[in-house]
Amino acid sequence: MLDLEATDTCSNCGYELTGLGLRGQCPECGQYFDHATHEGVGEPITPTDRTRLWLDKHLRTTTIAVVGGLMLLAILVLMLAANIAGPTGFSIFAVLVVAWLLILVASYFEET
Repeated sequence: MLDLEATDTCSNCGYELTGLGLRGQCPECGQYFDHATHEGVGEPITPTDRTRLWLDKHLRTTTIAVVGGLMLLAILVLMLAANIAGPTGFSIFAVLVVAWLLILVASYFEET
């Protein structure tokens, strides 16, 4: 007998297909699946694999977050070392932080 509440995952992206019926499309990536024939249905993935899949999907956003954060930290250190830490200096730094956050948000929504 076929289990209507199968806990298989999408063979393409690892999305859990529980409760989505016997056949259809993965809501995450659009991959066709059919529990009756096991087409498009893979083995459940491990948390490590799920993390790897997420990082692969969001590599550009993750890179922007890390590199941008390090650049902002370097700018802050240089500002403090050069005594540009007055209200104008921190205003400029705040604008840079907001710009970095806007780029991050735009990059994330472009990837999803």
